[in-house]
Amino acid sequence: MTETEAKKLVAETLGAEFNLAAFAQLLGNMLKEVNPKKAQWTAAYVKSPYLDHVDKYDRIGQYTDPNGKVIDLLVVRLQKAGAMIRARSALRGFIAHHLKKRDNKDAALVAFHFPGETAWRFSFVRMRHDLIETDSGLAVRRAFTPARRYSFLVGKEEKTHTAQRQLAELLQAEAPPTMEKLERAFGVEPVTERFFQEYRELYKRVRKAVEDALAENKKAKADFDEKEINPADFAKKLLGQIVFLYFLQRKGWLGVPLDKKWGAGDSEFLRSQFNSRKKGVNFYAKILQPLFYSALRLDRPPADLYEPLNCRIPFLNGGLFTPLKNHDWQRCGFTLPDDLFSGGESDEGEGVLDVLDRYNFTIAEDEPDEREVAVDPEMLGKIFENLIAENERKGAGAFYTPRDTVHFMCRESLRQHLLGAMQKFPKSPSADDLNEFIRVADIAAEYEIRRLRKGEPASESVSIPKSVRNAAAELDELLCNIRVCDPAVGSGAFVVGMMHEIIRLRAALAPVIAKKSECIPSAYELKYNAIAECLYGTDKDGGAVEIAQLRLWLSLVVDEESPNAIRPLPNLNYKLVCGDALSRVDRDVLNDREFQNLEKLERKFFSETRPSVKEKLDKDILAILQKLIRNSGAFDLKFVFSAPFRENGGFDIVIGNPPYIRQKNIPAAERKRLLEQYPVGAVKSSDYFVYFYLRGLQILRKGGIHAFVCSNSWLDVAYGAALQKRLLDDFDTMAVYHNEAQK
Repeated sequence: MTETEAKKLVAETLGAEFNLAAFAQLLGNMLKEVNPKKAQWTAAYVKSPYLDHVDKYDRIGQYTDPNGKVIDLLVVRLQKAGAMIRARSALRGFIAHHLKKRDNKDAALVAFHFPGETAWRFSFVRMRHDLIETDSGLAVRRAFTPARRYSFLVGKEEKTHTAQRQLAELLQAEAPPTMEKLERAFGVEPVTERFFQEYRELYKRVRKAVEDALAENKKAKADFDEKEINPADFAKKLLGQIVFLYFLQRKGWLGVPLDKKWGAGDSEFLRSQFNSRKKGVNFYAKILQPLFYSALRLDRPPADLYEPLNCRIPFLNGGLFTPLKNHDWQRCGFTLPDDLFSGGESDEGEGVLDVLDRYNFTIAEDEPDEREVAVDPEMLGKIFENLIAENERKGAGAFYTPRDTVHFMCRESLRQHLLGAMQKFPKSPSADDLNEFIRVADIAAEYEIRRLRKGEPASESVSIPKSVRNAAAELDELLCNIRVCDPAVGSGAFVVGMMHEIIRLRAALAPVIAKKSECIPSAYELKYNAIAECLYGTDKDGGAVEIAQLRLWLSLVVDEESPNAIRPLPNLNYKLVCGDALSRVDRDVLNDREFQNLEKLERKFFSETRPSVKEKLDKDILAILQKLIRNSGAFDLKFVFSAPFRENGGFDIVIGNPPYIRQKNIPAAERKRLLEQYPVGAVKSSDYFVYFYLRGLQILRKGGIHAFVCSNSWLDVAYGAALQKRLLDDFDTMAVYHNEAQK
C-alpha cells in the first residue's frame, strides 16, 4: 500500500461516523494477520461499576504480535452520549478488567462509540504491570493494576491529519507490527514535535507583523512605548488567546445559536468568522479584538448575547481577556494583516488559522495513564519553553519537566504529607492502606459512586481500605486545606499536576462521605476549591505566569458541564504571581491586621467579575503591599501569599523544578545580594538552584514536604557541603527526588 493509499484509507475510516466493517478492514490492513476469534458480551457480562458507561461490547478478532503478545480487537458501545469525554478513567479501567479476566492479555485495540454521536475514539490500551517486593524478590502485582490508554478522537467532524501521518507507516509496512510499533503509532510525541515547530514559526511571523504594524501606526506605537509593551510579549499573548479560543470552540461554546444551549456552538468558529466577514473588514481589528476584550471579558446578561455576531458568546472574565498592560485597543486603530491569519497567496506561508485548523484540540490535561493524540493544555507549557531562544533558555535556567516526573513528584509529596498529617487523628489509617488508596483512587471512585447511587455493597477487588473509609472526612479536610507552592512555577506543570492529584483523591472520598449522590461535589467545584485554597506559584517571567494561569483556566473549562449557565473564570493575579521568589523583605509582625485585610481583598478579587471593581480592588491590594514593604518596590512572596504563613507558618509542600544557573553565570551584583540574604547554606561558588533550596526551606512550615527536581552535582562539590549541612540541620526527614537527566 502506498503512502497516498494509506492516508486515504485512514481519512475515509476515521473521518466518518463509526462503521464496523470499515473499522475491521482498517485493522486488517494495519495488523496483516488477524485471528477471527469473535465473541460478544451484553450488559449482563459488564461488571457493576462500568454499567453506567458500557452498554455492550464485541471482540471482532485477536492479534498475536511477532513476540507472542496477544491483543484483543474490541468494539465498545457506550451507554450514553458524552461518556467518551466524561468517563475516561472508567473506560480505561473497563478494558483493563477485560484483559485481566480474559486470560491476562497484554493489550487491546478498541473503538469506543455511541450510536448517534458523530465522534468516536480509537484507542490502544496496554496493561501496566506493577512490580512489588516480596520475600523471594520482585514480582508482578496480581491485584488490580491500571492500564495505559492512547487515543485518537475521530469521526465525521474531527481532523484526521495526525492519524493519517502516524498510522500510515503501519499500513505501508509488509511485516506485522510489534506491540512497541503499535504503541509508537498511537504516541503523542510525534504530534507535539510537529506542533512545536509550526507554532514557533507562527510566533516569529506574528511578532514581525506586530513590529511592522507599530512602525506604520504612530498612535499605537506611542501607546506601546508608554506602557512598556514588548512586541514579543504581545505576540505571545495574542497566540495564547487564539489557542484558548480553539479549546473553547472544541467545547462548543463559541457562536452558539440564540435558541441553543452551551455546547451547540460552531466547532470551527474562528474559521467561519474569517471566511464570512465582509470584504475590507480587518479580521484582527473588527473580529478578534472585540471578541477578546468585549464579548469574552464583559458580562452581557441574561443570555450572553453578542449582538455584533448575533450569537451567544460566554462571559468568561479572567486576566487572559484583559488587554496587555491595559493596551488602549479601542483608540489605537491597531490592525494586523489578514494574511497573517489565513495565508492565501501570501509569500509568508500559511497563516495562524491554516496551521491550527489541521490539529485536533482536547481540553483534558493528559494523565500518566490517559493520553490523547491531540493538542492539549500541557503543550502550552512546552510551547513556552520552545519560544525561548536556546541561549536565553539556558541563561534563565528554564527546563521543561516531563509529565511523568511531575506526576510522580506530586503524588509522592502528597502521600508523604498525608502520612504525616494523619498522625494527629485518632482514626489514622495505616501507611499500607493509605498507599493502596492513593494507588487505586481513580478506579475506586467509580465503584463508590455506583455503590452510593445503586445501594450496592463496596467492591472487594477494587475498594477503598476500611481504615481509609473510616477517616474519609478527616482526609478530605486535609486535602481541602493543603497549601502548595512552586516558587519557580514556569508554565504551571507542578501546580496543575498537584491539582489533579488532590482532585483524584477527593473525588474518591466524596461518595464515601456523602449520604446522597446529589451531595457529591462536581469536578468543577473540587478544582475551583483547589485553585482558590491550595495552589500558589511565582516566576520572574510574566509570559510563563500567563501560560500557567491559562492552564488552570482550561482545567476549569473542561469540567464545566452546565448547558444553561457558564460560570466566569476566577482572577488568578494573586495566586500565580510574577515576581522573584528569592527576593526578601523583613516582615513587621505588628502589621498582622494589615495582612488580614490584604487577604480579605485578595479573596474578593479572586471571584470578582466587574472590570471597574476588579481595577479598584487591584489598586487597593497593591497599595497595602507597598505600605507593608515600606514602598521599596521589592517583592516577597511571604507578603503576597501571606495566609499560609499567618495561619500555619508556611506551606505544607514546596515543589518544583528550580532554575539551574552555574555560579559563573550569575552577575556579581546578584550574587552579592543573594549571599547577603542567604548567609547560611550558600557560599560564593553556589549555583543558583542552591538559593532556591534555601528559600524553599524558609517558606516551608515545620514538618512540611520539600520536593525539587535537581542534579546530583551538589552532592560531591565544595559548594554543596554548606547546603548539605543546612538540610541536615533543618530536617528530621526530607524527601528529595533526583533526576540527573533533567539537567
